[in-house]
Amino acid sequence: MTTDFSDLEKNSTKFFELKRNKHIYSELEKTAVGIIDQISSPEFGFPIKEEAVISDEATSYVYENNLTYPNLLEFIAEILHTRIPVTVNNTKFGPGEIIVNVVNQQEANQELTSCTKELQKLVYAKKKEFLQNRSY
Repeated sequence: MTTDFSDLEKNSTKFFELKRNKHIYSELEKTAVGIIDQISSPEFGFPIKEEAVISDEATSYVYENNLTYPNLLEFIAEILHTRIPVTVNNTKFGPGEIIVNVVNQQEANQELTSCTKELQKLVYAKKKEFLQNRSY
């Protein structure tokens, strides 16, 4: 089973709407935990096109169907207390593309896989903190 990124983006949008409108915390918490669980699942993987663009210093991947995920990336950045693009080792996860600072595509693919797994661990680690903090 693959991750439904349109659902993730929709739920990320819902998270920010709930946060902005100061809805009941339990609904905000439920939405956030659902997003974290989807990102943390073993099936998670960014829907990127197979062909990458290689430049002098990096390899760039764009999302399938030229979609962007601004709310999902904003959610990830917020819970990790960082900025967009979300940087993990040699990889920058942005709403429109992912940039890996490696020029060999095979090595870039391996780095992307490794950094995606690291991103999942970082996001999952925030689940407990999010549930205990209740400051959203």
